[in-house]
Amino acid sequence: MPELDRQMPRDDQSHPIRPVSSDYLSLDVYNYRGTPIAVGKTAFILPCHNEAADLSVALESIKNQVGVTVDTILVVSDNSTDDTVAIACKAGVSVIETANNRFKKAGALNRGIRYLMESGSLPEFIITGDGDTEYDQHFVGRALNIMRLTPRLGVLSAVCYGKTGLVSFPRWPSLYKASKHLAGQTHDIQSILFGLLCFFILFGRWTKAFTDYTLVWMQRAEYTRATMLRLRKNIHTMSGAGSVIRSKAAIDVLYSNVPPGVTIDWKCARLYREHGANLVEDFALTLDIKVARWQCTNNFYVVARTDLMRDFRSLFRQRTRWVRGTIDELRRRKFNRESRVSALTIIYGLTLMASFYVLNALALMVIIRGGINIMDFWMLPLMGVYQAIMVRSMGWKSMFIAFILIPETLYALMRHTWIITALGKSLSSTTQKWE
Repeated sequence: MPELDRQMPRDDQSHPIRPVSSDYLSLDVYNYRGTPIAVGKTAFILPCHNEAADLSVALESIKNQVGVTVDTILVVSDNSTDDTVAIACKAGVSVIETANNRFKKAGALNRGIRYLMESGSLPEFIITGDGDTEYDQHFVGRALNIMRLTPRLGVLSAVCYGKTGLVSFPRWPSLYKASKHLAGQTHDIQSILFGLLCFFILFGRWTKAFTDYTLVWMQRAEYTRATMLRLRKNIHTMSGAGSVIRSKAAIDVLYSNVPPGVTIDWKCARLYREHGANLVEDFALTLDIKVARWQCTNNFYVVARTDLMRDFRSLFRQRTRWVRGTIDELRRRKFNRESRVSALTIIYGLTLMASFYVLNALALMVIIRGGINIMDFWMLPLMGVYQAIMVRSMGWKSMFIAFILIPETLYALMRHTWIITALGKSLSSTTQKWE
């Protein structure tokens, strides 16, 4: 039966917790800057806030890794009000609950790392993820092999794809089939009206399902393209859905935040920065690890499938938070060796966005003046082919959707909207809000 610690301390207090695993005491342990590290051990931390719907799948994917066993799977339930804790306990993993955590995911991850240390040593590798993410069966094995072959690699981030099968289209209701048959036999006006009612209800459901499918598809296509284009070295940010952190790199980051000669107090250690609303905890830690002179990269073969937003409002709020948090973090740190890649990427994106509207405005002016014909649109098929090639791993249906460019254009307009909104919020206000 897994341990369940329901009496958690305040963020600034300590509280003794039983060891995560008694096996730690018999391991080969070496000391790095005053901190014991258990050689070859791994721990997987899943911070969760009301993840009952997806947690079972995430835990099963971690347990069923090929060729390797994760030594400790820790679910940190952060102010959950659903069955997250019960599901984690039933799965036989370690579970703790946060108390008085004001720093969202960053606070939950810090609490999980302190919990690991309370066993007497840190595992050599700490894997962080999400309770709504499904992990490839070779995720852990491939990641650990890469980490062990690259001694100066502090973080290995997964490449993320969107989950499939999130939207299903409704079928013809049996009542409608029965009423249709009855109407064909008796032509009863009541049966015909009932059949029409069923038809319009089904039409409404199909319309909603099609809208949901389009939104989910656009996000899946975005993740797929990002995977194709993402830098392999000096990545912009580690993935919150799945990243492997070397404990030595984490310790170096912690020492960079204490005065010289002072040792780490593991009772209140905070690897992830806890400030403001902490909108982009993974991005901030990526920069901290780079400052500590560790490498951060990702790999095509370390794959996680993350959950996607099911409605436009949730997507807009999520992406605005990501962009706003990134801009705020860059403004806080200024332009330096570690942040310049991210800063230049944002500047490049804003330049492309401005060019997009300028070129389209010029094209519209030419069309209005009648100085263009159909042959002048020869670039559109080439753009469609490019977009289709970028999502080829999603199948021929997705390639066709990408080729027609309409969903891609709509999503680009949405993306521009949340970028401009985030930029405006960052420049006009210092008050952050987790959305």
